[in-house]
Amino acid sequence: IQALQQRITWLWDMSKMQRVLLYATVACIVVLLMLLIVVWWLYKYRQKVRIEREENARIVANQQLQLENVMAELERTKASQSQDEQFTKRLKEQIEQHLNNSELSVEMLSERLGVSRTQLFRKTKQLMGISPVDLIRRARLRKAQQMLRNTDTNIQQVAYEVGFTSPS
Repeated sequence: IQALQQRITWLWDMSKMQRVLLYATVACIVVLLMLLIVVWWLYKYRQKVRIEREENARIVANQQLQLENVMAELERTKASQSQDEQFTKRLKEQIEQHLNNSELSVEMLSERLGVSRTQLFRKTKQLMGISPVDLIRRARLRKAQQMLRNTDTNIQQVAYEVGFTSPS
C-alpha cells in the first residue's frame, strides 16, 4: 500500500508538473499568436505607409511639374509683358518726337515701329484700350493743355505747335 501511495503521490506530482507545463505551453502559444498578430499588423501598416508615400511622391512630382509649367508660363508672360512694355514705350516716344508734325499718322508710326498698320492698331487697342489715332489726338491735346497752362502762347500757335492743322 505504501508503494502504491508513493506511486500515486509521484503520479499526482507528475500531473501537477504536466499541468504547469501545459499552462506554460498554452501561455507561450498565446504570446506567440499575439506576436504573430502584431507582426502581421506591422507588415500591413508598413505596406499602407509605403503606398501612401508612393502616392505622396506621385502627388509631389505632379505638383513639381505643375509648378515648373507655371514658372515657365510666368517667364513667357514676363517676357511678353516686357516686349509689350517696350512696344508701348517706343510708340509713346515716336508720338512725342513727332507730335509737332501735322502729318503724323498711323501709317507713319507703323513704318517707324516696323509693324503693319493693322498690327499697330490691334496691339495699341489691346495694350492701351484706344486706337492709335485716339492716342495721337490725346497726346496732342495733353501737350496743348500743358502749353496753354504754362505759357502765354495763343491757341492758334499752340494748335500748330502740337501738330493740329487747324486751330478749331
